[in-house]
Amino acid sequence: MIELGNGCICCTINDGLVNAVYRVLEREEKVDYLVIETTGLADPFPIIMTFVGTELKVLTRLDAIITVVDAAAFDAKHFDSDAALRQIRYGDMVILNKIDLATKDKINESKVFIEKIKSEFRILESEYGQVPLPLILDVGLNQTDNYKAEIREFRRNKSAFNNHLETDGFNFVSFQSDRPFEIKKFEHFLSQQLPSNIFRAKGILWFQESPSRHIF
Repeated sequence: MIELGNGCICCTINDGLVNAVYRVLEREEKVDYLVIETTGLADPFPIIMTFVGTELKVLTRLDAIITVVDAAAFDAKHFDSDAALRQIRYGDMVILNKIDLATKDKINESKVFIEKIKSEFRILESEYGQVPLPLILDVGLNQTDNYKAEIREFRRNKSAFNNHLETDGFNFVSFQSDRPFEIKKFEHFLSQQLPSNIFRAKGILWFQESPSRHIF
């Protein structure tokens, strides 16, 4: 597992992502599959271009773009977001998750909406994100030939793909410290001082009261 901590991997052809793939390919122990997990805000198209628009094209085969949709929390308004819409448009398969928490009407509503965006779409239902691996690995669903016009536009004007986070109203900040946090102060910040416009935060934390690193 390799973590990329240099921002949104989907904002352009990402040198960090390309280098990480090379590091995997250069290992003595060969890999069967390379799975890239992005954030829920990722635009998949620049990631596609990282593989079909660079030297990685001759070293790898892009198998499938898989999008996960929360069936229980589904709302068509969520797809007012350009990134969310493009996850369907450029995806090859949707995993409709949390069907155990969704009504039949909600499940059908989400399927109808997805198929309006992209017909002939493979949709798998799941609980707890559990799907048999043969259904999602080595399926050969990705067809980059369908996006020739977009590929030409991307190569001509990459900067047009760089601002999807701002377009959707998001900004991201990365913070790194050379000193540990104090647990009480950190807890106070989370409970009393955390700005209301923070959508998500995660990372690896270092506390002076603990020798371990903590996943947050």
